[in-house]
Amino acid sequence: MLSGKSYPHPRQEIWVGAYTDKKSEYFELRTVNETSNDSYSPLWHKYAPLGSAIADFLYDDLKHFESDLNAVKIRVDAINAGQEREQSLRGLFDLAKLWLSDNPLYAPMAAAVERLEVEAEKGNTLNTDEIERMMKEYRAWQPKLKAIAHCVLETEDNGDRDMREKYLAERAKDKARFPILSYGQLHLEAVYSGGNVPYPYDDLLNFGQFSEPTAITAEVLNTEGVSDLICFLLCRYLEANLRFHACKFCGKLFGVVGNYKQEYCSRVIPGSEKTCKEMGSVRLYEKKIFSEPAIKEYKRSYKAHNARIRYGLMTREEFDKWAAEAREKRDTCVAGKLSLEDFVAWLDRDKQR
Repeated sequence: MLSGKSYPHPRQEIWVGAYTDKKSEYFELRTVNETSNDSYSPLWHKYAPLGSAIADFLYDDLKHFESDLNAVKIRVDAINAGQEREQSLRGLFDLAKLWLSDNPLYAPMAAAVERLEVEAEKGNTLNTDEIERMMKEYRAWQPKLKAIAHCVLETEDNGDRDMREKYLAERAKDKARFPILSYGQLHLEAVYSGGNVPYPYDDLLNFGQFSEPTAITAEVLNTEGVSDLICFLLCRYLEANLRFHACKFCGKLFGVVGNYKQEYCSRVIPGSEKTCKEMGSVRLYEKKIFSEPAIKEYKRSYKAHNARIRYGLMTREEFDKWAAEAREKRDTCVAGKLSLEDFVAWLDRDKQR
């Protein structure tokens, strides 16, 4: 939630909406519209590359559920006892936001926590049964998703095989690890793709410059269930023939659609503001410098000529003219249209003796 905004409250109901397009997956927390029970208002919206939610979940240490559940119980007990009600509800809201920022796959659990406020408004006694059941579901799904990721989605084939057939082939061998993928009804809706606009439950980790989203039409799953959401995403991955690749920087799996040569994921590197993809590009550039003789020779000669400016042996205008011609010849040499020997001879033709 942005600084200065009031603490938002769900209205009557709160649930998860999810949909995909060819490249991205979208998640929303939705509540009943103030003016009409037939429509909804989005409280939170998140989009990421297709495959991201489940790929990130594979590496989550679910031990944090123990402390999270304890935090929920403390606040529920306080509300039931009529103590520090507003502070406790705000604590539940902050926990919901934390889950949403960790992974949009936790949206059903965030919605469940926020439903406690709806029940409190009705005067009902609160309990943590739904939260505990969801945590149990997440724990049960994680090993299954790891098996699905490594046995089905992580593949080196040429992309022609129907991933749905591959999943069914694995299910025929092991029904426990490859369950039936079923979910609730889909609804055709007018929704948004991309963009960055403020919502009541803003994701501060991704909130930056405002940009207008694009209106699209998509099949949307509206659900309160964990398994519903996971099965929906898996079916969308299989339908899109999505592949999981291991990032060559962090080693974690990530989803790739279409461009099967992608080598780096878009995760932010811990302790850095750069992503694996950005750092991977730097590494490739450095590797090329160290492995390409023409580039090494160009850098050597560039430093030598640049030093001549400091010693008064070359003017800045002369250096700039030389550098432009040197870059052109470097690229010609890298392309194989000029021999390395001739390139080095040209670089050293005016070498001071």
